[in-house]
Amino acid sequence: MNESQSILPEPQEDLILEEGDNGKKAEKVIICHNTESGYIIIEVNGNALDAHIAHGDVMLVDNDGDGYVTEENECLPYGDCDDTDPHVNPGAEEICNDNIDNNCNGETDENCSGTFVDERDGHEYNWVIIGDQKCMAENLAYDSDGSYLYDTPEHSEQYGRLYTWAAANNGACPNGWHLPSDDEWKQMEIFIGLTEEEADDGETRGTNEGDKLKSISGWNNNGNGTDEYGFSGLPGGYGSVNGGFGNIGIYGYWWSSTKN
Repeated sequence: MNESQSILPEPQEDLILEEGDNGKKAEKVIICHNTESGYIIIEVNGNALDAHIAHGDVMLVDNDGDGYVTEENECLPYGDCDDTDPHVNPGAEEICNDNIDNNCNGETDENCSGTFVDERDGHEYNWVIIGDQKCMAENLAYDSDGSYLYDTPEHSEQYGRLYTWAAANNGACPNGWHLPSDDEWKQMEIFIGLTEEEADDGETRGTNEGDKLKSISGWNNNGNGTDEYGFSGLPGGYGSVNGGFGNIGIYGYWWSSTKN
């Protein structure tokens, strides 16, 4: 079925059609008609529409064919806030990151972010949905084997803890969470703007797409991002085996569970 074609139910009856001023019958319209026995859907002459509206009837229009009309009525689901898009109606699921009120409840991208508590130490973390993936939106701070504090308490408070690859893969993540594979990173990268070919291209991928994941403050050298998805990536730098730290405020590094 063409999505722009209305899928209104067939009217239950016809009213007598009156001729217009030019002697021709006007275009028919479908309405929700109030009768003594209840509301029914009927088709009427457009010339008689005003009289029906005055009677308390409602004209039914479903331009995008999604089964929802715009006007409140007793015959069909209503409240369609965009009758040009069949994917937008009160029965639709909210899609994250598109800035569209998909389910017509007056909000955009609701239920696309939140918080959870790590039951191991009571630490609360933010999360966001990016595309189809649910991601932590701040650095982990759990004191696991193979994790290390930063050089100052201020850096540890801001950036969490640093983890070896082995620690990040074994026991560091909260219950129900896991370290993303390279394919999962690629899925996010493609969602934020990379082509599939770019996502498969070696270790350094894309151009400035990472700006969309960077926090809007905290980066040196005018390196702040736009944080379009609430990921709030921070420039936590890295720790070395000799106890040194580098690139804090300049670069951010995130592990993948993919070894090579």
